[in-house]
Amino acid sequence: MNFKLKSILTILAILIPMWSHASQSWHGPFTIKKVQRYWDGGNRTTVTVNEKMKVGCKKTDSDSIVTVPSSFNSSAYHTTIYSGALAAQAQGIQVRLFLDSYCDPKYGRSLWGIEIISE
Repeated sequence: MNFKLKSILTILAILIPMWSHASQSWHGPFTIKKVQRYWDGGNRTTVTVNEKMKVGCKKTDSDSIVTVPSSFNSSAYHTTIYSGALAAQAQGIQVRLFLDSYCDPKYGRSLWGIEIISE
């Protein structure tokens, strides 16, 4: 993993709480199964993990999926999360996901950050 990318992702994970209205926490470690980036009326980035998630959100707990909310409509932010998740998936590296407490019945818990675990 490139040091510059890891630094950018870590900085974003630190700054993101200022923009969120809900309580947030890190979850993991996980390995990434699937990463999606699409438009459905707003930017959407979803991450599906291989492990079973237990975060108290029906969609996330059943499908192990989390989503960057479309309300945070920054293409650059979505691209950063997407790139970090793809890099971790391609290399088989574990991640921690920074989630808030909001549970969307269609998209699961809101994803606000990703930490690449390199041990």
